[in-house]
Amino acid sequence: MQVAPNHVGRNLPIFRNLNVWNLQSSRHSIEKVENCLQGLAKFDMESNTAGDMTDFFRNSKINETAMGTKILEELHHSWDHVHQLKRVCLAENMSTTIKSMTDCLEIVGLERPRLENFLLKIMKFVPATTNIVCNESAQYTTNASLSTVSWHVVAFRSKRTINRTPIPTIQDIARISWAPEVLKDFNPFLSESAAKMFHNGVFEWLELCVLENKLHRMLALAAKDERQALKRDLEEIRHKWCVKEFPQWLVFEMEQQLQIRQVQVEVAKHLMKNPGAIAQLNMGKGKTRVILPMIILHLGQPNNPSVLRLHILSFLLHEAYR
Repeated sequence: MQVAPNHVGRNLPIFRNLNVWNLQSSRHSIEKVENCLQGLAKFDMESNTAGDMTDFFRNSKINETAMGTKILEELHHSWDHVHQLKRVCLAENMSTTIKSMTDCLEIVGLERPRLENFLLKIMKFVPATTNIVCNESAQYTTNASLSTVSWHVVAFRSKRTINRTPIPTIQDIARISWAPEVLKDFNPFLSESAAKMFHNGVFEWLELCVLENKLHRMLALAAKDERQALKRDLEEIRHKWCVKEFPQWLVFEMEQQLQIRQVQVEVAKHLMKNPGAIAQLNMGKGKTRVILPMIILHLGQPNNPSVLRLHILSFLLHEAYR
């Protein structure tokens, strides 16, 4: 904002010059919990107790044709691949595992609301002048006199008084992950560095939400002694895909209380990079409830001029609608 000549010397504030300090990062807590969860599992090579299939592949009559030979080669390769996979096992007994997960949940349960409340406070905070520093204190005090109050602040406060500005919610925090420009609708006074710091905090908050959901789910499985399902959740702890490249997927995980698996990421990326491609995945691996929404979220962005059209089998309509 250019200062009018007759106001020179009054130290009028600069628009979008509000810096936010002491936004304590949650990265250390996230990594601490992820390391703890990874320590709950150990990986062994898949045992070959299913039997030796060499005679089957050698003596099968289907091997008499070229097509049959090709099918057997692919089946043999698949069989060998499955028996080379690592099998996840619990590193400790169930009581110790539950204790560790409970401790992790306590860490996340304290860190997630702390960061969430601070992000909401930043979005709601309207300073007395746009040239001050906002800290994590709930007081947000300033020594600025009324003579230095910016006309931007007066205008924004007036709009808020008559409900012409939105009230931030956790849904808005999630939306800012892929649309950071939305932040200025709630707090137009933040500097670029403060807005960037806020944006990084949003991703950490989303990761904490996903971790919290995962821990609740794992503790529920442990309470029911559903060891196989618990082991599947322990197979993948950290995100192996860039959350900042696909922020909608991270929000999808948070809202649906699930964690996208690496094989689902690979299939989704393959289909997105190769229009018209066909991919096959076993039943129950999340084709309808996970991969399909992932592709829709990526292709359905506002900057994509294409119109999405889904072709879904009738008996899958209910599942897809959910």
